[in-house]
Amino acid sequence: MKLALVEVGRVPFDVGALVRRVNRSQACFELRLADPVTNIGDPDIGPYTYSFRKLARLAAQRRDPADDYIIAIASVPLQDNYFSEGLPDQNAIVITTHDADLLMDIAQRSIDKYVAVEIVANILALEFQRGGFDEKRLWHFAPVGCIFDFTANKRDMIDKVREARIHPICMGRLLEANLPESMLNASQVILREIRKIPLKSSAYDALGNPILGFLLGGVVASSVVDSLKETFPQVGVYATLILLLGVVAFVFLMHVRYNYRRWRRDRAVAFPASKKELPWYPSKENVESSDLYKHIAR
Repeated sequence: MKLALVEVGRVPFDVGALVRRVNRSQACFELRLADPVTNIGDPDIGPYTYSFRKLARLAAQRRDPADDYIIAIASVPLQDNYFSEGLPDQNAIVITTHDADLLMDIAQRSIDKYVAVEIVANILALEFQRGGFDEKRLWHFAPVGCIFDFTANKRDMIDKVREARIHPICMGRLLEANLPESMLNASQVILREIRKIPLKSSAYDALGNPILGFLLGGVVASSVVDSLKETFPQVGVYATLILLLGVVAFVFLMHVRYNYRRWRRDRAVAFPASKKELPWYPSKENVESSDLYKHIAR
C-alpha cells in the first residue's frame, strides 16, 4: 500500500525521518515524502481553524496516481478540535500536531510517534470502511490505551501513544472485516516500534521512581568512593560517609526537581491559563453534535 505524506504548512518534526523509520520496519506500507505545501491560505472555519477538506485538497496537489492514500500533516487547529480525520471519499487523512507537542512532552514521547499512531489508526479505520463496515464500531470513547481511543479528553492522547496497542475487541472487528494479515502484522510492527522507550525517558523514569533513584544514587556513590580509595588510600571512613551522603542527597534533590517539573506540566494541561492559549478540551457542543457521539450515545 502506497502512502504519500505531505507537509501542509510548517510542522515541528522531521517527516522524512519518520518515513524512513516506518519503511525500514515493515514492507506492507510504502511511505513517500511528497513536496510540501507552503502556502495554506487563511482559515476557513473561524479565525484560527481549518477544515479537514481544505487541508486534504491542498495535500491532493501532491498526489501521485500510484498513491493509495494521501496524508496531510499540519500544525494548525483542526475542525471540531480533532487530532486527525480520515476522508474515505478522497482517500485522504488529515493529521495535526496542534495541541500534541505539550502532551507528548508529558508522555515523554516524540511527536513523530504520535503522528505514526494516527496514521496507523486512520488507515485501518478507512480499510475497515472499505470492507463495508461502519467505522464507528472501531472508535470508542473509553480510553484504554488503544489506537482507536477517540480522545474526546485530549489528555487521553498521552496513554494512547504510550500504550500504542490495538484492543482485542477492536482487533477482532478488524479480523471480522477480513483486513489482510500482512497489513495487521505490519501495523503491529509499527506500534511495537512506537512503544519502545527512549533512553532519555528511561533515565527520567528512574529519577521519578524513589526506589530506582536511590538505587542509582547508591551505585554512583559506591563507584565514586571506590575510585577515590584507589587514588587516595588515606581517605578516612568519615570522609567516605560524607561523600556517600552527598551523592544520595543529590539524587534525592534531582528526584524532587523531576516530580515538581512533572507536576507543573500536568497542572498546565489540567488548568490552562486561558482557553485561547491552551484549548486542550473540545467544547461540549462539538462533542455532542458529532455523529460519532450520537451513534455511541444511542
